[in-house]
Amino acid sequence: MVLSLLAPETFGLSVAEAFACATPAIVRDAGGSRELLDATDGAIVYRMDAELLLALHRVEGDAGLRAQFARRARAGLEKLYTQQRHVDGDRACINNVRRSQGTAVH
Repeated sequence: MVLSLLAPETFGLSVAEAFACATPAIVRDAGGSRELLDATDGAIVYRMDAELLLALHRVEGDAGLRAQFARRARAGLEKLYTQQRHVDGDRACINNVRRSQGTAVH
């Protein structure tokens, strides 16, 4: 998946959706897309158009590299962005507030 937006996305939903399908990405160094790359190592980042062309050739010519990025993308998404991860995080936040008030629930 190639995301060549000039203006940064706030989260990078397109990249997260690609990662959910174990699809590696090539993304411009901007906004939330870069954040997903840093969190998962499942993409190649580029800054200038010439770097995009190099990244495309690099990924196209190396099936092992594509598979490696695909594994990292999916694993990173499962570790950081699943529904259960967010539910657990919300529950922990609520319990922290309750604990501070002396009403924690387990």
